[in-house]
Amino acid sequence: MTTIFINFLKLINMSITAGWIVIAVMLLRLLLKKMPKQFTCMLWGFVGFRLLFPFSIESVFSLIPSAETIPTSLRAGELPEINSGIATVDRMINPAVKISFSRISTGMSGTEAMVIILHAAVYVWLAGMFVMFFYLISSYLRLRARMRTAVLLQDNIWQSDFVSSPFILGLIKPRIYIPFHLDKEALSHVLAHEKAHISRKDHLVKAFAFCLLSIYWFHPLLWAAYILLCRDIELACDERVLRNYTDEAKKSYLLSLIGYDKREGTGKIISPLAFGEVDLKERITRAKTWKRPVPALLLAAVLLCAAAAFCLLTDPKEKLLSADPINSADTLYSWRTKYIGNNSAVGNIIYNLYFPEDMTYKQFALQTDSEPYEVTITFTMSEKDKEAYAPESLDRLQELNLLQKNACILFSLVENAGAVNFKLADETAEEKRPLTLVYTRQWAEFETGCSLWKESETKEQFEALLTKLEKKFNSIHSQSASQ
Repeated sequence: MTTIFINFLKLINMSITAGWIVIAVMLLRLLLKKMPKQFTCMLWGFVGFRLLFPFSIESVFSLIPSAETIPTSLRAGELPEINSGIATVDRMINPAVKISFSRISTGMSGTEAMVIILHAAVYVWLAGMFVMFFYLISSYLRLRARMRTAVLLQDNIWQSDFVSSPFILGLIKPRIYIPFHLDKEALSHVLAHEKAHISRKDHLVKAFAFCLLSIYWFHPLLWAAYILLCRDIELACDERVLRNYTDEAKKSYLLSLIGYDKREGTGKIISPLAFGEVDLKERITRAKTWKRPVPALLLAAVLLCAAAAFCLLTDPKEKLLSADPINSADTLYSWRTKYIGNNSAVGNIIYNLYFPEDMTYKQFALQTDSEPYEVTITFTMSEKDKEAYAPESLDRLQELNLLQKNACILFSLVENAGAVNFKLADETAEEKRPLTLVYTRQWAEFETGCSLWKESETKEQFEALLTKLEKKFNSIHSQSASQ
């Protein structure tokens, strides 16, 4: 795959990782409602960090299930599958993913099919990002045009008939826009609040957050995170103002908020780069009950943020997997079935087996009309590679041993399977006669010296059987190689 597609998949994986952090922050917001909102804003910063930086250190304490949910590369013969880090989710989704890819990848490799899908996905993503940034810029320019009639009150404070609720506009030299006819007391509260925003650099934070949202517009959880971030910023700003007020001034500040709540809704101007007031009802409710946090609560909040950073900004330790199906014993055993007609179970067993890299999986078919019941797994490959798998050839002994081992695994997990056929078709000319490798249950049980179905009655027995098969077919390869 080209660099642009690999980077696009990395971007998708980064958004999935950030999605897990969004869920964690949402839960923390619910559980720790009394925590100062400046710390909640800090937690939202972790989401932005994971969206911005494509790297992270690994930690055994990481709460992220998987650092790479969608593979950015495929080996020859592989179909794409997700690795969410949650086995149940993977077992539910991967069969559908592989079936879909096997249908659209007829005559091509899984990588080629993935590239076709990525072509369309990249264009849709770019179109969505263009719309988001177009809205960002156009709404800012429209708002600036409407504010041309604003009148300077003092310093960076402007008044306008088009303003119903105070807001901040601008990045480098932000201006505060307020409505006319504010009484002196209300004006002092409004300016204290808006100046606190500027002091906290909230106008820059919101603009940066919307830019990230424009890039990751396809992720619904990030839209929710943006909305909650804007609410938490407002609440954090209220807390900064209130901590410097006396009880009497707090009451006056609360009455100012109530007054704006009654006027809110007429002439309101919306732009991502205009930092205005949001959800006044929540702000009023919080302001009524706000109390200066005790040192113990502040310390607990600091420790929580530190722990969250350690768990959310790190990736899980990578699990090193070998090409040995014993690594997926749990998954394979979960699909054990008595009947070959169980299409879902047989398909999932096949999808969780390893196959030679020069074989491109195409499909599988079940023969359940008469005994012996059979499963036929079709692969495509070049004519030259196909000839190398012929019985008289000695070029693919290791690969043939892997196929034989897979046949034994299928017999151990599907009780009434009588034969496993590996059909090798030419990738460029399907009319050419395919090479079919046939393995029967009688052959498998003679080779292994046991009843494969009975040897896999429990998960522990199945794991032992996998180890036995690995040793047997590896030893066969070693003996053949020495000869």
